[in-house]
Amino acid sequence: MLDGETEPGWRGEYWVSFSWTDRYDTLSPKAATVLRATALIGSTEPAELVHALDMAKDEITDNLAELRRTGWTRQQSDGRETLVAEAETWLVHDAIDVVPAERLTANDGHIAARYLDHHLARLGHGDHDAVAAWTTTHRDRLIAALRLGLRSGDVQQVLAVAMAASRVASDVPDREWRAALMAVGEQIARRAPANAVDLLRANGDAALRSSDVTTAERQYEHALAIAGEHGEEKVLGDLLAALIPVLLGRGQASRAADALLDLADLHQRAGEQHALADTLARLGGLMVACGRTEQGITYFDQAEQLLCGLRPRDIAFEARVAELRGRALWALGNTTLGRRAFNQALDLLGTKGNEEARERLRQLVRTRRDDDLPRPGTTTG
Repeated sequence: MLDGETEPGWRGEYWVSFSWTDRYDTLSPKAATVLRATALIGSTEPAELVHALDMAKDEITDNLAELRRTGWTRQQSDGRETLVAEAETWLVHDAIDVVPAERLTANDGHIAARYLDHHLARLGHGDHDAVAAWTTTHRDRLIAALRLGLRSGDVQQVLAVAMAASRVASDVPDREWRAALMAVGEQIARRAPANAVDLLRANGDAALRSSDVTTAERQYEHALAIAGEHGEEKVLGDLLAALIPVLLGRGQASRAADALLDLADLHQRAGEQHALADTLARLGGLMVACGRTEQGITYFDQAEQLLCGLRPRDIAFEARVAELRGRALWALGNTTLGRRAFNQALDLLGTKGNEEARERLRQLVRTRRDDDLPRPGTTTG
């Protein structure tokens, strides 16, 4: 071919007869990798690409020249070289599924992680707002990079990037993007379940911050199932503690009670007496709220027994549980035992307890047997 000629088939008038897939298949393997990197990080600058690729800058420049010759990039009026818009759209949204697996290289699994790490370092790991802004701008490319990384088999690199994205996901104003990020997390969990628990938990937290309680519940439940299979009791406890308020907020009292019982069992096996008492007290409150008042009183009794044996004692909490037991007794019509529980709580607080709590208890003690009790957290003049 003489200097100045273009390769047959790549003339402007002939270009439209080729699909992007056909054009991609003509590229050398290294040029194809550079092309994927340019789309994923949104730059054709060798100084930027070098942070994403295991290639020298000169080698990147040579491969960019191939992309320029074959029409993937275009020089703008200001001298900048950019991907053709249609090509970029195809690469970010479609190519991940059509590029044959055998054409993916080890580099592909590193592109996103290396470049994101570079940007996080440049932005400052502690600058949440800057990271969130960068993620928002690059959100489509980020999902494409994650999916490409999964296809190239480097799950650990994908996991690192997905975790970084999850930390700022609730700040990205794109619900569909967050759903795509969660879907990547589910894929990682299927490929490497033992390593995905933290990501599923982070995704659940992100969904909850975005008020998407349905997705949060699903992420927590999936993480619980994996953690249960691997016997990670500390992780199980943390996940149950995250899931319970979600279940309660969605009105799923029965499932919340089961989760509280599982959490109580974990605390008992670990010898965590204070945490166990707290969980039993929460179970008692839930039972009362569901109309199972006698069962609630049983849980309050168990919690108080544990609290009495603690050293040092948590007097304020012990008094609170006694008050809750008294309210439950009163609701059953046993005002004598209810009043006795209120007096017990007041004695526990003595003269040094919280004055608001002491005044509330004094009002409870003064309540006539036929009257309704003041609501928790209220006092009357």
